[in-house]
Amino acid sequence: MKKVLLLVLALGIVFWGCSESTSLIGPEKAEVQNSFLKVDYNNSTTLMKKKTVNSKLIDGKKGGKLKIDLENEYVKAKGNLKFGKKVFENVDPDKKTLIEVNLIPRMAALDFTPDGLVFNEGKHASLTIKITGIDFDSGDKAEDFDFFYIDNDKLCEVDYKKIIIDKKHRWIKVVNAELTHFSRYGFSR
Repeated sequence: MKKVLLLVLALGIVFWGCSESTSLIGPEKAEVQNSFLKVDYNNSTTLMKKKTVNSKLIDGKKGGKLKIDLENEYVKAKGNLKFGKKVFENVDPDKKTLIEVNLIPRMAALDFTPDGLVFNEGKHASLTIKITGIDFDSGDKAEDFDFFYIDNDKLCEVDYKKIIIDKKHRWIKVVNAELTHFSRYGFSR
């Protein structure tokens, strides 16, 4: 009987941990997550599911560049993430670090891993990304939007060169966003 009870308890924990409302990367309240721009669901059939994760081994000592070309049924993301020399310490000093970018469904947002990777003091990675599939309002202007990351259930601003929008083609782009660590990043009004 104890084995059955333990099995039921273990399965319950697994199902709860894998539910959509549960975050394995940190505590995130629904209202913070809902702050990111949503995509236009009415036009979601125009984008076919392609690839939702890009990854590359990068040596933190030498730097490098990760090309981002992601797409799911709702949104498309194209751009690059650049690392200068000595931006971060490799997770294993004798090996390169696997850097991953994950496209978040139904949001103009990306997750970067390894989660919590912090860059060396005074250093940052440079992100330029264009996300297509945005549901703009008729009066929207580029200055109405910002680029953020989530920290302890708050949206925190990211320094960047500029944000550009194209309402006709339904995309938004941030140029040279300065990432000082890995987290969830995205656009918000």
